[in-house]
Amino acid sequence: RVDGDRNCVTYKGPRISSITKTRREIEFPIGDGRETREQLTEMLVALGFREVATVKKLRRLAKLKHGDWQVTMTFDDVEGVGTFTELEVLAEENQLGAADKLIQQLAVQWDLAAVERRSYLEMLLERDD
Repeated sequence: RVDGDRNCVTYKGPRISSITKTRREIEFPIGDGRETREQLTEMLVALGFREVATVKKLRRLAKLKHGDWQVTMTFDDVEGVGTFTELEVLAEENQLGAADKLIQQLAVQWDLAAVERRSYLEMLLERDD
């Protein structure tokens, strides 16, 4: 993932909810700049990975407190795909049910009831088919 000059690696596991896009995520920074990004790309290609598409988006975000939860609301303009609003809370495994319930409640409260479970990459690739 690239944000300006910042580079980080993000792993997104399989979805673990049938209603939301709940999944395990691991993200960590790597060195900044183009050279680091090119070295990581070279290593991933050497390991057998290949680039299939690049998702370009403009993201704006807001953070708010809801009870004991920190909620992140993002507004994404995804090039070639559309505009989306995402609600996110960080939760431990034993909190997943409560987190899902909160996200659903807020989505209805804020009239965001249309759920899109596909990733931006999935939507981009489907568009190109």
